[in-house]
Amino acid sequence: MFRAGANFVRVDVFASKDGAPVEDLEASDFEVLEDGVTQAIETFEHVRIGRGGGALTRVEPRTAREARDMAADPRARLFVLFLDTYHVGQASAINVRRPLVNMLNRVVGPEDLLAVMTPIMAASDITFTRRTDLVAEMLDSAGMWGQRDERMKKDPVDQLYEQCYPPAPGTGRATSEVAEAMIQRRREKVTLDAIEELVRYLGGLREERKAILLVSEGWMLYRPARPLAESGTPRMPGVFVGPDGKLRNTDARNMAGANTAQCDQDRVALSMIDNRQRYLNILNLANRANASFYPIEPRGLAVFDNDIGPNPPPLPATDVAMLRTRHEALRTAALNTDGIAVMDSNDIDSGLKRVAADLSSYYLLGYTSTNSKFDGKYRAIRVRVTRPGIEVRARRGYLALTEAEAATMTAAAAPAPSAETVALRSALASLDAIRPDRAFTLSASWGWWMPAGEPLKGQPRGAEPAVWIVGAIDPKARGAEAWTRGGEAEVTVASGGGAVLASYAVPIPAESARFESRFPRSAEDVWLDPGAYTIRVRAQPAGGGLPTTDTVRLTVPEAPGAGRFAFGQPVCVRRGAGVSAAESPVPDRRLRRTERLIVLASASSAPDELSAELLDRRGAPMTLPVETSTMSRDFVQWIRAELALAPLAPGNYIVRLSAKKGGEQAVTLAAFRVVP
Repeated sequence: MFRAGANFVRVDVFASKDGAPVEDLEASDFEVLEDGVTQAIETFEHVRIGRGGGALTRVEPRTAREARDMAADPRARLFVLFLDTYHVGQASAINVRRPLVNMLNRVVGPEDLLAVMTPIMAASDITFTRRTDLVAEMLDSAGMWGQRDERMKKDPVDQLYEQCYPPAPGTGRATSEVAEAMIQRRREKVTLDAIEELVRYLGGLREERKAILLVSEGWMLYRPARPLAESGTPRMPGVFVGPDGKLRNTDARNMAGANTAQCDQDRVALSMIDNRQRYLNILNLANRANASFYPIEPRGLAVFDNDIGPNPPPLPATDVAMLRTRHEALRTAALNTDGIAVMDSNDIDSGLKRVAADLSSYYLLGYTSTNSKFDGKYRAIRVRVTRPGIEVRARRGYLALTEAEAATMTAAAAPAPSAETVALRSALASLDAIRPDRAFTLSASWGWWMPAGEPLKGQPRGAEPAVWIVGAIDPKARGAEAWTRGGEAEVTVASGGGAVLASYAVPIPAESARFESRFPRSAEDVWLDPGAYTIRVRAQPAGGGLPTTDTVRLTVPEAPGAGRFAFGQPVCVRRGAGVSAAESPVPDRRLRRTERLIVLASASSAPDELSAELLDRRGAPMTLPVETSTMSRDFVQWIRAELALAPLAPGNYIVRLSAKKGGEQAVTLAAFRVVP
């Protein structure tokens, strides 16, 4: 469920029969009640998600901005794999690794995004990826990431508590009861802190549904414990007994690195935590953020909660009660957030298959609540299906906005940015993909050409789509000797579905270590239709060194048609200061002040009027002159803008190129970066 407006409510509904999703329901089959009042269903959508494409072929976000843009797409599902390192044993971490990888391969589609988080991470530090193979590699390299049953504590705070409160001689304990209680309470608090931060972060990321795959053995949800607060060892201020039995005015434990004052302060604070109520608040927050928990108990069918050692285990009845408490916490997370709990079975893989099926088909119902009050009260939701024998899971309710929250939403609402502002932001965002450390840089830009002759698919009616491909090998990171004789770039053009349209070789000269190519190269090539394309380039040095590869994906629009005027995407070219200096394409749009920038934009025909200006990163015009001209070359009508970069300070800039023909005007923006 998410709130798309002040009173509009959208509910995710999962319908199943005998454990399998039901996929043929209509809006008329559903009935939604809020606080017992029937609501009119205004929007209805059945969402089916299927896997497709190998992990290596998926479009991967290259920048944090690009990942956020992908996450905002309502068709892309968001998954966060939360590894509760503090509450998973080492053997359990190994046991669950393969079932987790199998589930991710089944459930994560080509447009979905996946991130991994642990209790010691900040939610803002998570990175979304579409590559499940990278997550599998991480799980392999992490090894035994579980810390619950570790013999030697790795956490420095845990070590501090053990030093401050050592076990009494003869108890047979590796850790004292006071230190162990503090360690477990702090670990639970840190974990809940991280989960709450994650829920808030996901809620602010987007309104659509988010799934948290929670790998944990559960929590005790500690309540206030007065005995722990009173369990400190009394000490006379300034008088201490050293290891030799003599009185001294310094604490030997502080000399060993134990800050007893900090320990005592933590002990009192930890004794007063109430995680049970806080946990319920987190689940309510998850409901409002439209985040669902899918708890995964990695032990399988557990009989006892505690291992035998290093500390003596509790009595069997106490141990079973602890196991029940932990499992109840996990079930509560699934039950209250419309997820599924995978537990109490040694066949973890089968349970995760059910999660995969559950997340692959669901219904979105939207209604405008009949209760328009901003009272902050809980609204109970009940979804029923008129068809018999179908099990329905949906949100149980939500908290209405308060008057203050509604006022804040109204104040925060802003008009949609203008088309010019959107274009400016998009142009600058393209610079975020610059990675100076890359040995091989590739770019691809769509545009227009006007070929002569008869194309394979029929007579052209004006400008046709084309793609300009530019690649460069970094002279400092290209493998030195291997590239001294240049090399060769194998260019593969494929459709969005993966079908290879063409594959050909382009030489990479030794003196420049750069190449450029246009596709179609001639009228004999396959001509491009509107749609998505993938450009893959494998650059091989002539010296026999290792090849380097890169991939670019782009979408080619419809051709403007005869009589229409339009620009293609700009291509940036650098030129030295000399009049006869060579021109070289710039795939990553970084230039120095000693160079000149040339912006080329393919046009569907020759323009009547032409102008260009330089803008700063805020879009404000600058006084630096920009020269413009037109030229026709290789069946392409080019619009050209050129300027000297010497007067500019390092930073991001934009060239705005405008042209008119008849009553039509075309504008394109080319962002570039001046580097020292």
